[in-house]
Amino acid sequence: KARLVDEEFLGEVENVDIYYDTPEFLYAKGNPEMKLRNRNGHYELKIKRTKSKGTGVEFNEEIETEPEILEHLGFSKEDNLDTFVKEKLEVLFSIRTKGRGYKKSVFIIDIDETDFGYNMCEIELMVIDESQTKEAEEKIIAFAASFGLSPENLPGKGAEYLRITRPEVYKELYT
Repeated sequence: KARLVDEEFLGEVENVDIYYDTPEFLYAKGNPEMKLRNRNGHYELKIKRTKSKGTGVEFNEEIETEPEILEHLGFSKEDNLDTFVKEKLEVLFSIRTKGRGYKKSVFIIDIDETDFGYNMCEIELMVIDESQTKEAEEKIIAFAASFGLSPENLPGKGAEYLRITRPEVYKELYT
């Protein structure tokens, strides 16, 4: 555990994330892969844009307004997201996470502890344009290396939760 000298503590938060998909996992299997979650009462849609095979560095677009979420899921912006979720989707899984956030230079570092014993650290760097992703990946890797960390292609919280609790779903989605 390296200490982040001169980091800014952003705070501590507890999140309850409920992930949804169709019974056929259309969003998780889609191209692009999408994850719809309700975090503490607010919907978010994470769209995977790219993932580096060697390092596991992911680039995601995050949509947080209900009309945009509906549009990305293929529905009218005027539809009701709560109704859509209740009528068309099912709960894929739910996770409770305690997280601590830090800022160091341009990087956001999230350290998460889950309710099922899986802990992880994410280093984030925001980019304006997809053309900046290669440079951002190099910066993230160099930043991690400066603390003796090496990037590993480890499963995310959701994938690990499914591996443990619903191995048949994990196999269908991740192998």
